[in-house]
Amino acid sequence: MFLIENVVLNKDDAELLFIASDGRELKFELIGDCCSTSYFDEESKVDAASLLGHTLRSWEVSSVGRLPLSGDGERQLYMLVVRTDKASISLSWRNDSNG
Repeated sequence: MFLIENVVLNKDDAELLFIASDGRELKFELIGDCCSTSYFDEESKVDAASLLGHTLRSWEVSSVGRLPLSGDGERQLYMLVVRTDKASISLSWRNDSNG
């Protein structure tokens, strides 16, 4: 059982940490390559905080799509779907690349 006691967004919004009531940690760390930056969006921390007191059941990651950025760049969109005993939410993150 993983009862969510705290949620922390660290490292320039690239690390989402779920902390259980017994001290265990579940870390989702976004790592871009040499020409990109990955980060959770601002709403993700607020949405993840709504899971405090819930028991984590499962999660899955999916790619949502791509958007062009200026020049040769693009933004890849992803979702982390988190399921608990009381709710299911989608947390989004982006990967911005300069091509």
